[in-house]
Amino acid sequence: MPTLNLGIVAHVDAGKTTLTERLLFETGVTTRIGRVDHGDTITDADALERQRGITICSAVVTFPVRGIDGARVKVNLIDTPGHSAPNRTPSSTPVSTNSTRS
Repeated sequence: MPTLNLGIVAHVDAGKTTLTERLLFETGVTTRIGRVDHGDTITDADALERQRGITICSAVVTFPVRGIDGARVKVNLIDTPGHSAPNRTPSSTPVSTNSTRS
């Protein structure tokens, strides 16, 4: 299966995590769209991220989609912070979402 590594990079508060949530919903990985301001997004799993409403550490979600030709493609979607945080280590494990739906 081909793999597409897709990183979302933009300035702080540009909507990177919101876009990630929407993509997860539209591809059928999730059944609802999480909100940064509600602290219930898939990729902001760290307690401090949820408390502050910002992405501190990059997170990856993996899911399959169907390409234009009908072939399955594995997508690694990377949600990145909009600012640098060189001394921060996440207290949670990386997120990996696998869905059989495409």
